[in-house]
Amino acid sequence: MALRLFDYGGEDILKVYFEGASRQTTFSLLLFTSPTTLADTTVLVEAAGGGYTRKAIAADGSASAVSWTAAYPGGIPIIQWGEVDFVFTGPLTSSATIYGYALIKGTAGTPHTLNDVIFAELLNNPFKPMNNGDKLTIQANFKLGNGTPT
Repeated sequence: MALRLFDYGGEDILKVYFEGASRQTTFSLLLFTSPTTLADTTVLVEAAGGGYTRKAIAADGSASAVSWTAAYPGGIPIIQWGEVDFVFTGPLTSSATIYGYALIKGTAGTPHTLNDVIFAELLNNPFKPMNNGDKLTIQANFKLGNGTPT
């Protein structure tokens, strides 16, 4: 599915780039169980239960969290994080299904609000953990542009 850059995430990027605002250095990758479509005003319902926890994502490439690399596959500028495994101990609360993931500002223990969401993406195949050891692997990619500038 297509990645959705939320308005607040876009605003944050522009403020850092054009206004010299301080850049965010702590991010988390979360899984959501609702909605099944994305819009700028979409409120994401974070997964709960089944051993689920958010994952820390590094903004600086540090070894303390999942780091990222910049690449130009097909001439398109992209930031790609390493694979992130979410391993479950059983079903989510109410046997919920995971429909996507989001990159948010903040640490793993902080509740998120709509203005914390940088981007979100729906999974091609929704995932419903049922058993101890069920695993969902996410490799977040963030691309800007359609190809190499000429």
